[in-house]
Amino acid sequence: MFSEGDPGDGMYFVLSGYVSVITGLNGTEQRARRLATFAKGVFFGDMAVLEGLPRSATVRVETDTTVFFMSKAGFVRLTTEEPAVATQMLLGMARELSYRLRTTTAEVRALED
Repeated sequence: MFSEGDPGDGMYFVLSGYVSVITGLNGTEQRARRLATFAKGVFFGDMAVLEGLPRSATVRVETDTTVFFMSKAGFVRLTTEEPAVATQMLLGMARELSYRLRTTTAEVRALED
């Protein structure tokens, strides 16, 4: 789908199939780690839309996958044309990002044990 460092031009919603989120360890792709696998109903690429920064990880398609792409401009347009829908999306994104942060925190704690 995209590589770490690519421009963050929008976000994706998985309609079918699944994708893996990969990051290089020590700044190299030779040692890569899968951070997550996303399937139907999950979104990704949201950090780039919210922050306006390049992609923080690589996302690789693992099976035949169908996604819906929402450009950053489309998301901004949604916030002005359909603010109630955009608010619900943002709340969903906040809940998912909170969940992902809690999961990451638990993984870091497990590494300390």
